[in-house]
Amino acid sequence: MNWMTVARDVVIYWCMTFLGGAVVGYSAAALGATGSPALESALAFSSMLFGVIAFFIVGALTKRHRLVHLVVVTLFVWLTNLFNIFAFGVTAVQWLFGLAVLLVLALIGGGASYLLVPPKKNVGPDTETPDRTAVDRS
Repeated sequence: MNWMTVARDVVIYWCMTFLGGAVVGYSAAALGATGSPALESALAFSSMLFGVIAFFIVGALTKRHRLVHLVVVTLFVWLTNLFNIFAFGVTAVQWLFGLAVLLVLALIGGGASYLLVPPKKNVGPDTETPDRTAVDRS
């Protein structure tokens, strides 16, 4: 497991969901709808949509062991969400439920990445795909 890749992909998820929230927030401010009850729903929808897109990107960037990588990234995203309990008043129950939501987002986005960007075939559990340009001198 390449932990730098996991960290990169957690950052991709956070950047994408931040982007989605910023688009909704700025749009609401431009329309004068910052106090609207629909804003919270729009933010939730945006977070889910951009979360799916983030997991699609993560899956597409991962060439081998994609399913394991998606699960690990999902768990780290969930663990970093623990910050929301202290910063934004998210309850522990909401945080725990968030894992199920993240797994669904990863399933949809990661599943789409399997359909649109086929993974490379694995040679073994922890091996690289052999270099086709290498010459066997044995």
